[in-house]
Amino acid sequence: MENGIVMDAEGGSPQGGNLSPLLANVYLNEFNKEFQKRGVPFVRYSDDFVLLATSERAAKRLLETSTNIFLTSPYILISMHIVSLPAMLPQQTHEAQ
Repeated sequence: MENGIVMDAEGGSPQGGNLSPLLANVYLNEFNKEFQKRGVPFVRYSDDFVLLATSERAAKRLLETSTNIFLTSPYILISMHIVSLPAMLPQQTHEAQ
């Protein structure tokens, strides 16, 4: 769809089609293996994934690794959102015993 007008696709698997999740799993299987080998915790559902890192710097390195090595196709778009978990957790107070 472009500017509210439905356009015929020139190629590829239609987004939301039955074949898209299968192709994503086949393509990203090596991605899974590589990050498992590196010990990077991650969660992936079809073509959406979350890589967990201990710092913003580490997260940016993971993004660079993902885009430069594993996801070289010009048809793949990666967006990155960095969330600091300690900032999201309630503050704990420690009392001397």
